[in-house]
Amino acid sequence: MTDLRGSVIPRLLPTASIHPLFLFLERANALIFHDAYPQLLLYEQSKQMKKPLFHLLPCFSVSSFMKPFWEYFFETKNSPIITVALIINEQQYIQKRVIENKFFQERVLETMPFIAEQWLGFNNVLIPYKAGRHIRLAGTTVRDFADVHHRIHIGKTLYSILFFQKPLAKRACQFASQTAHTGSRADFWPQLFSPEKTDPFRIYSPRLEAVWPNIPHPFSDRRDWFTDQTIIKMMETIPVIKEKDMTTSYMHHMQTLKIAASAIP
Repeated sequence: MTDLRGSVIPRLLPTASIHPLFLFLERANALIFHDAYPQLLLYEQSKQMKKPLFHLLPCFSVSSFMKPFWEYFFETKNSPIITVALIINEQQYIQKRVIENKFFQERVLETMPFIAEQWLGFNNVLIPYKAGRHIRLAGTTVRDFADVHHRIHIGKTLYSILFFQKPLAKRACQFASQTAHTGSRADFWPQLFSPEKTDPFRIYSPRLEAVWPNIPHPFSDRRDWFTDQTIIKMMETIPVIKEKDMTTSYMHHMQTLKIAASAIP
């Protein structure tokens, strides 16, 4: 979201598309947190009380899809199962509330800038991790954000990249625990990005709180998305992917964007 106020993306996008795109990302993030946070609190309370409390999930409008998976996880501690269930749940949860919302379809998903951004490979999901004295990037690229099945596959892919390789998970945790997270890309590559607009040598990547306000959100939609039993089939697979290093490709993407932006008067 901070890229939308940086020194590169605003030169490539129509001004009228920037705020709707921010609202699109902001709304999706807010909904996912709103849905996931009470689930984690209930799990923590269940651990403290040494008994499952997941019958309370409907009180927080959490989908009926999640209850059996939380109960199974409470008994077995099977991390892949609960993780995939949460990935499916969060992407289905935002499908009707954001992806199929008429405003976001017309002002974001069906616009040429958004479509071009996806197919040019600029929708990278990155996992910074320590590699000696340097920070490298693992991750993957989102190609069709509107497709819920593609987003679920991306979630599974990121889980596989991060947690099926213990050295990478450890190095990513090192980065996360030792870094102050501001929303600026300077958090992981200060040699290329700067959170200060006045820096003439690096790409301006502002801190989140410096460029976007807090947004209040209503959460009145209490519909349960789980109306199709066939979605259970998506629980059956997790792609096994070796570390997908994005360091070189991301550097190339940034150079391409920078050149494109500088060519615009």
